[in-house]
Amino acid sequence: MAFVDVDLVEGKCRNSSIEKWIDHDKLFKKLTRRFFVEFMQGFYPELARDMDIDSVRFLDKEDNKRKKTKIADMLVEAKFAFSKNSVLIHIEFKAQRVRGYSRKVYEYFNRFYEEHGNAVISIVVHTHDVNVTEESGFVLDTPYIKILEFNHFTLQLSREPWRKYLDKPNPLTVAFMTKMSYQAEEKVDVKIECFRMLESLDLGDEDYNILISFIETYLVLNEEEETIFDKKLDKKEVEKVMEFITSYELRGREEGFKKGERKGERKGIEQVAKNLLEVGDSIDKIIRVTGLSKERILEL
Repeated sequence: MAFVDVDLVEGKCRNSSIEKWIDHDKLFKKLTRRFFVEFMQGFYPELARDMDIDSVRFLDKEDNKRKKTKIADMLVEAKFAFSKNSVLIHIEFKAQRVRGYSRKVYEYFNRFYEEHGNAVISIVVHTHDVNVTEESGFVLDTPYIKILEFNHFTLQLSREPWRKYLDKPNPLTVAFMTKMSYQAEEKVDVKIECFRMLESLDLGDEDYNILISFIETYLVLNEEEETIFDKKLDKKEVEKVMEFITSYELRGREEGFKKGERKGERKGIEQVAKNLLEVGDSIDKIIRVTGLSKERILEL
């Protein structure tokens, strides 16, 4: 079932489970931007309750046009019940651990405050698997006076227990569960619950496909795990999962053809086939998804 969104494959950070180089920060940013309100509701519910959803406005593209040396992952402006003025939400995604990163976040904070004059709430989402507790700020102090204390929110997915979010189904918590803390023997159960929660959501086909792509990227099952996965689902659940996967695979095929047509060649489809080969999908499945011949697939 595994598939990597071709548009997101970049030479940035390696995901060992699928042996593929992926720009993880870009993938998380894309998903969170699409489901920003759900991100706030799932992980910062008190802030979300105070936030005027209709006032949400993304500023990061506008900010990045200024060609600053430090480009923010995400900058959002919104109105909150606790403030007369708009508040900025700054989010950074880190797929690799960076020591002392809070000082970098402070540099962003300082720039945004100087440019906008508004309160800035900073959030760092750590998606790496390093077994350390990430910092949530820093203090600049002397024996005589505390010069500065800076604090930010830290969301470290590898320290979040996945079962904590089972009763809070929303698109972002479903997707982010794939990177949360679970035992190796729980991997199949995590994927099952992801699909069960997906079924409970009222989303459009495009949203479902984006979420399935994310789940399939970070929860790749081997053959034995796939068998257990199928056995643990009842008949109706199997049918629903297959409906999700079929829609998702067809989207991959259609997008591949579109890329091939734009270039006047079949490179888009062949790239999809290469991705599927590299994550271990069968030749028969790749033929069904891409429409390529067996001979052409073997040549790749």
